[in-house]
Amino acid sequence: MPTPEQVVEALKKVKFPGLSRDIVSFGFVHDVQVNGGDVSFRIQFQSENAAVGQQVARDAEAAVRKIDGVRDVHAHVDVSPRQAAAPGMSAGEILPEVRFKIAVASGRVASANPRCRPISRSRCTRSAIRSGC
Repeated sequence: MPTPEQVVEALKKVKFPGLSRDIVSFGFVHDVQVNGGDVSFRIQFQSENAAVGQQVARDAEAAVRKIDGVRDVHAHVDVSPRQAAAPGMSAGEILPEVRFKIAVASGRVASANPRCRPISRSRCTRSAIRSGC
């Protein structure tokens, strides 16, 4: 008879499509239950592509079926669309007194080299220019 720990270990081999990590490390696997040889679990995540859920369910069921003693596998997949605003809030409820909202990010290019050059000199600070930015 399989254990819930064996099921979780098997599901750690299932990679999320397009990403390098498994569905367990992302926290997508919930409610793992083993009843004799019958295994059930829920996979819950957010995605705009519903077909990803079918692929993840297929891969997860195949991984769990490889465990000795498993007779039947029930994977319940719950794919919900991504939320743009905080849960329970619409975009208009965030800072309602502010008419225009502008998202700002740093102008520095991400690099392993700490002396990487920004996109334009106008975005450099004086200290960064002195240090060779």
